[in-house]
Amino acid sequence: MPLVPHLSKFYDESMRIYLTFSLLFFCLNTQAALFIEPLVLTRVAGDTKHQAQNYGTDKTNYGSRFGFMSGGSFIAAEAMGSSWTITSPDKSTKEDFSGLSAGITVGHQIAFLRIFGSYYFINSMTSDLDNSKLDGSGFVVGLSLGGINYLNLVFSYEISHYKERTTASGIVTDLGGDLAIKPQIFLLGLSYPLTF
Repeated sequence: MPLVPHLSKFYDESMRIYLTFSLLFFCLNTQAALFIEPLVLTRVAGDTKHQAQNYGTDKTNYGSRFGFMSGGSFIAAEAMGSSWTITSPDKSTKEDFSGLSAGITVGHQIAFLRIFGSYYFINSMTSDLDNSKLDGSGFVVGLSLGGINYLNLVFSYEISHYKERTTASGIVTDLGGDLAIKPQIFLLGLSYPLTF
């Protein structure tokens, strides 16, 4: 039983180290240009799985990426804020959350199509009702239509896995097995990537 959390922590730490060194290596390329991309996305489909049930999910993401681009490829740090509304399966209750995600995004631009993936090693959401906090990790894969220095249409698929709940008084609960909270949602939005 304890083996799974240890493997999960090892995986998260390994990803942090790998992505940090990838970013540093990429930045040493003398041809790399500065890359910044503000973006806003909203949920168009998908829900949250918890205790073998599906919870209705509304979400809006807003944030930015900042990094380097060279030869069509880019790597960037990403920070996103979010607002959530989770609805119970019988639609009798709703709960609002505020989210924060931070991680690394990599991608490649081919003409007016950009393919990207993000890994969030910081991924949390806090209940507006009782200030309890969920912590975990997540990743995103997506497509962006448009060019650099143009307005882009962005479509992405986001999966999060919240593994710990901390109450306002500091009590931590491990969310393993069916207790895990797993939003799986599709998002659509706009971004404006720039290089300098």
